[in-house]
Amino acid sequence: MPLPEGDTLGVMFSFLNAFQLLRKTVFVVCKEWNRVLCYLPHAWNNQLDLRWVHNNIPCFKFAWHRVTRIDFGRSDQVTDVGLANMSALHLQYLICRFASVSNVGLTYLSSMPLQYLDLSGCVEISDIGLAQLRSLPLKHLNLSYCRKLTDASLAHLTSMPLEHLDLARCEKLTDSGLMYISSLPLKYLNLHLCGPITDAGMLHISSMPLQMLILHGSNITDIGLRLISSLPLKYVGLVYCQKVTQTGLACFPKRCFVNHCYL
Repeated sequence: MPLPEGDTLGVMFSFLNAFQLLRKTVFVVCKEWNRVLCYLPHAWNNQLDLRWVHNNIPCFKFAWHRVTRIDFGRSDQVTDVGLANMSALHLQYLICRFASVSNVGLTYLSSMPLQYLDLSGCVEISDIGLAQLRSLPLKHLNLSYCRKLTDASLAHLTSMPLEHLDLARCEKLTDSGLMYISSLPLKYLNLHLCGPITDAGMLHISSMPLQMLILHGSNITDIGLRLISSLPLKYVGLVYCQKVTQTGLACFPKRCFVNHCYL
């Protein structure tokens, strides 16, 4: 019995979602099935949710010509090879948490028009990898738990139009590194347990348009709080900031919610 082809295949595949179509077994049936899948309009729209694909992430190139958003969620099955296979895409949005990617993989993202990038937990990424991203038009960047990053990484962010930057648990960052991002138009900055951040670091961020600032576990004092008290903050996180007193907390206006406790 011959396999269905052409328009018949298109009708059959229209009942399947992107996750079901991405199963590698569907692609390898024959060349005709592969060809139809590559150009199936309903499947490859501008967004792919691949959070449950895991081991079935395709390691082959095909025409994701409409895709601008991909969400891999949290998966260590995403590797440098996977990013290489996506290098021709014009992605604007990519979530790739706790993936098995290295500095080499980031080179494949360097020519994309990315505005939103989540690389949290990609522990093999270092300063060299961040250099590959320096020309991206990023507005949202999550580098939390990327523990190899140092102050040199922040120097590569200076030309980005960043509004959201998450550096939580990047434990090698210091006050000096914050100087590199002092001119960014950040509205959100997360420095939760980010190395020995002190009052000196607060001076570097004191002119930002920040609305949300997380400083949990930092070494700042009331002096540092006074430096940032004039920012348009709506929320400031100060959990485990044991050098802060009620005097410093009183510096913030009523519009700002202050989360402060020793637990």
